[in-house]
Amino acid sequence: MSLEQAFIASAHLADLYANGGTWKYQNQSTGISNFQTQHFLKSELVVWPSAPLASAFASIVEPMVRKSSSNESLALGTTRDFLLPKLMSGEVRVKYAEKLVGEAT
Repeated sequence: MSLEQAFIASAHLADLYANGGTWKYQNQSTGISNFQTQHFLKSELVVWPSAPLASAFASIVEPMVRKSSSNESLALGTTRDFLLPKLMSGEVRVKYAEKLVGEAT
């Protein structure tokens, strides 16, 4: 799979999920949802752009993807995931959290 194809597929799946489109591929007979992959692959249509348009899309999206996976972004995400439950439970106070975030950045 090319980079262009990966970006287009990722964007399609993210949009499908965000708009609730994945629900029609879920089967829940026992209380546990199972994704119906075969039904999804047979039914889901993806509008595929021309090669120049796919390349232009990839050139716009690639810097954003790289930035979102940068070390700083990962460090901040890890700090957020660590602090948020503690802040919500009252285990950690905001002043202490601000100090930790300052150290992480």
